[in-house]
Amino acid sequence: MGGAAAISVANPPLDAARLDIMPAELWGRAESVRTALRTVGQATAPLLVGAIADLVVGIAPRQAPVGTHTGGVSSATARGLQYSFLLTLIALAAAGVILLKARHTYARDVATASASTSVTTP
Repeated sequence: MGGAAAISVANPPLDAARLDIMPAELWGRAESVRTALRTVGQATAPLLVGAIADLVVGIAPRQAPVGTHTGGVSSATARGLQYSFLLTLIALAAAGVILLKARHTYARDVATASASTSVTTP
């Protein structure tokens, strides 16, 4: 629970920062696109992790008949899950690198967004 709380504590400031760099007229569209992309990403993430785990174990892992108990998780399946979770750390590290690079352009992006809203349209 502590880990989940620590991860989710950063969400409100990130949401505010995302809206800071958008002109006020586009906030609704920006949030709807972000929500749609996030929902698709969250929906496909478990499928992708499972697909990676199956590829590590083998293209067609041995299946047990429906309704039977196989007696535990095989070591190949456990190894596949371990490697798939390690591979997802690459995506997490890439997101961190992108966030660090974006810190340098944040002030310029906020100034551009505020300048675009101060211009009056005829």
